[in-house]
Amino acid sequence: MYEVLQLVQSCVLLFTLSFCAWVDWKKQQVYVTVPILASILGLALHIFLQDKTVWDLILGMSAGGICLIAALCTKESIGYGDGIVFAFTGVFLGFWKNICLLYGSLLLAGIFALILMITGKKGRKDRMPVVPFIFTAYVLQLL
Repeated sequence: MYEVLQLVQSCVLLFTLSFCAWVDWKKQQVYVTVPILASILGLALHIFLQDKTVWDLILGMSAGGICLIAALCTKESIGYGDGIVFAFTGVFLGFWKNICLLYGSLLLAGIFALILMITGKKGRKDRMPVVPFIFTAYVLQLL
């Protein structure tokens, strides 16, 4: 039963991230209700799994809180939706895995942005969706 719940947890995270990545890629926005509802489902799954401590969940969500503060301080250079998504992933991954996800997704986004700037397709001030890179980093984390 434990393995089935872990699989359900991974699928909820994967499908929610894929939906949010698709919407962010197409519309450059995140429907915040989707990760919030998935976070509630993730918390319910933790009641049965009990594989992380409460502190691990809170610290895992702190990466999203830091992104939200960064969004506020930088006048949304990183969007509020991206912060909500990192808080959502923290519910499922805990602190260390979420920090690795944050690092990996920002590294992928940075490389992609550098390539776009070198080729002249985007400038330094142009906006770029981040959630597709979060999704890609999570898929790479699963491998």
